[in-house]
Amino acid sequence: MGMEWLITVVIIPVLVFIYHVYIKQKEELDTRVSVLEDKVLVAEQKISDIRGDVDELKQIRDDLIDVKMDIREIKTLLNN
Repeated sequence: MGMEWLITVVIIPVLVFIYHVYIKQKEELDTRVSVLEDKVLVAEQKISDIRGDVDELKQIRDDLIDVKMDIREIKTLLNN
């Protein structure tokens, strides 16, 4: 009778409690992972956009360098 009481009153409720805590923490972890995945996707998109902007800026810089060289040539021709 003593061992049955211990199993019924103490061990089984403790195991059930531990199981419920585990399930709850797993659900919370899954939710947090999902939120983090969403944030990572947003960050990756922003990085992609920034890379595109950097490429555009590099092209504009190259175009400005070409324009600067053309202006120098025109000045040289006008001074001669």
